[in-house]
Amino acid sequence: MLKKQNKMSRNIILLLTVSFFFHLSCSHNTADEAKMQEYLLSISIAEKQYQSAYWIDRRNAVNLASKYPYSRTEKFLHKASSDPYNKVRIEAVRSLAQFNTPSTISVLSEIAQLKNDYVIRLEALNVLAEFKSPACADIFIFSYDDANWMIREAAVKGLFSIDHAKIGRIQNEYFPMVISDDSLSVRIAALNSLSYRDVNDYPLIRAEVLKKDNLQKYTYLCALLSALEGFVIDAELSVRIKELLVSLNAEVRVRSLKVLKKSAEISDNME
Repeated sequence: MLKKQNKMSRNIILLLTVSFFFHLSCSHNTADEAKMQEYLLSISIAEKQYQSAYWIDRRNAVNLASKYPYSRTEKFLHKASSDPYNKVRIEAVRSLAQFNTPSTISVLSEIAQLKNDYVIRLEALNVLAEFKSPACADIFIFSYDDANWMIREAAVKGLFSIDHAKIGRIQNEYFPMVISDDSLSVRIAALNSLSYRDVNDYPLIRAEVLKKDNLQKYTYLCALLSALEGFVIDAELSVRIKELLVSLNAEVRVRSLKVLKKSAEISDNME
């Protein structure tokens, strides 16, 4: 009798367990279906609203569609990125940041090559930089030849944030040009975006730190010092960096100390 009761209890527990997971699965399916229904309704509304003659309506349509990262939204945003009104285009380009796909990279690369609108070009380059994709290297190289320093700044941010193991040769080729760019902002952007440490860059960074003209350019100096972290510092440069420990700028002092400490740690590990 006791065995029958135990067996019955186990069967009841098993039945309840199966029932629980069945209902849980159903609830998940229901939630997913509801979410998809919500998306289909919203994207349909957005597509219809985008047909409006008023730019505010079209921008609102872009904002609505961009809440749902699905392929239909991506295609919708591709279309909106060529809207005749700039504010709509900018919103569409920014929203494309959630789609790191070949088709979106292609659309944004075309926008980044437009000659007469540097604002939308800048937005496209900034989004492409977020992808950190080797597929974007060509458009960054193309854009670096631009006369507008803001375009060049966005281009170097993108180029030097890509994995060095994938496009190291190109980055090594362009770094000497970038570190001597006419715009200090471009140089700072490149240094702050470096995703690697390469021995070929060390002499160039070192030379900039040793220049007396750069001692009062605190933002640039901080970027140079950050780029030196990870290198073993030679004796002459070490003297200069020790001098910077008493700089009037607090950030320069902090970064100088970090460079010296990191260099000492690397030297100790090599022994």
